[in-house]
Amino acid sequence: MAQVTLNRTQTVDTTNDNVVIAEAIEFIRGGRTLDVTGWDKETIPAGHPIIYDAGEYKPIALSVDEVTGEVTIDETNAAKVVGILGGTLLTTDPRASIVVRGTVNPEAAVYSIPASVQDALPLIRFEAD
Repeated sequence: MAQVTLNRTQTVDTTNDNVVIAEAIEFIRGGRTLDVTGWDKETIPAGHPIIYDAGEYKPIALSVDEVTGEVTIDETNAAKVVGILGGTLLTTDPRASIVVRGTVNPEAAVYSIPASVQDALPLIRFEAD
């Protein structure tokens, strides 16, 4: 089970969050604490797809192209996507708001959101400015 410590000692840059999440109409009620096992970055950016797998909410995995070094969203679990992270968070404090209906600007997202992930979220419009 995912756990979180309630003492905050770090801050996170949320400057781009309102650009990525253009409109949030509905969230998973109460939010969720993400299982960040295997996530090797310090933060998870707003607009990142969230999956539900084996009873846990998790950020969808990233993959790195061995030739170019480009970091992309791994589409393997696209069918398990349940929403989009509503705000950038620290992995040391993974309490998440998960958008399930609204508008996301995919061009402003840190990682490109593949079509298979977008198709799994019919109540979210993916629309650039």
